[in-house]
Amino acid sequence: MDEMLRQLLQEEQELQFKNFNETTAWKIGSQLVEKALNDGLTVTIDITRGDHQLFHASLPGTSADNDEWIKRKTRLVYRFGHSSFYMGQLLKSKGKKHRRRIFAV
Repeated sequence: MDEMLRQLLQEEQELQFKNFNETTAWKIGSQLVEKALNDGLTVTIDITRGDHQLFHASLPGTSADNDEWIKRKTRLVYRFGHSSFYMGQLLKSKGKKHRRRIFAV
C-alpha cells in the first residue's frame, strides 16, 4: 500500500499541465463527451480551475446527484490538496473507511 501511495503522489506531481486555459478545458471536455457518447456512457464531466467552472456536461441518464458528487470531490481536493483517489487509498491504508461526512468538507 505504501508503494501505491508513493506512486500516486508522484503522479500528482508529474501529471500537470504546463499551460491550461478555457480553450484547453473545452478541447478536453469535448473529447471526453464525444468518447462517452460513442461508448454509450452515462457520465457528468466537469472541469474547474479554482472557483471558475470551465466546462460542464451532463449526458443522458445523469441527475443532479452527479453534480453534487462532483462538488464533494472538488471540496475534498481543495481541502487536502490531493486527489480523492489518493485520499481514499490513504484512509484505507490506515484501516479507515471513507464516509460521506469525512469527504463532505
